Amino acid sequence: MRAWILACLLVALPLAAAEVPTPLRNWLQALDSAPTPAQLRRAGGPQVAALLEQVVRNPKEVGFVRNRAIGLMSLLDDAPSEARLHKLLRLDDDGLRATTSLAWLAGPARRHPADVDGTVAALLADPAAVVRSATARGLNYLADRPHARALAVQQRARETDAAVRAALDAAIRKLDDPSPRR
Repeated sequence: MRAWILACLLVALPLAAAEVPTPLRNWLQALDSAPTPAQLRRAGGPQVAALLEQVVRNPKEVGFVRNRAIGLMSLLDDAPSEARLHKLLRLDDDGLRATTSLAWLAGPARRHPADVDGTVAALLADPAAVVRSATARGLNYLADRPHARALAVQQRARETDAAVRAALDAAIRKLDDPSPRR
């Protein structure tokens, strides 16, 4: 009987959170500050992008930490880190995919605007409304504002979800605003 209870307890225990260095864990749990890319690399070492991806993919991590890891990954301006972030656009979790959409648009897509159209089109056609809405909100990050506006207008014409239409309308208004982006 004791063995059965012990076995049940062991199965019921959650898996450990991803093993990351304490300085990186501190950045993941910070509420009011963001690291520079250099601080992030010092905190996580040479495998910082892999550690952040491990955190994102660990369902036992707290949701805030998983989402924060996505945001931190978008700060890393190197091809391997950006490729990892781009892979996260295919996660099964709609919420994490939405966060990744915004992070990708604000990070890699903004820094390297060439060849983003295919990914943006795929995100605007995502089956999950939350992903389409997040993508609409992130269109303002794209460098080519007239092109981003055209994408928003095209999507608005075929969008059926009211919340996504509202996000697209807001994006179009922002993209029409001639004042500098924040």
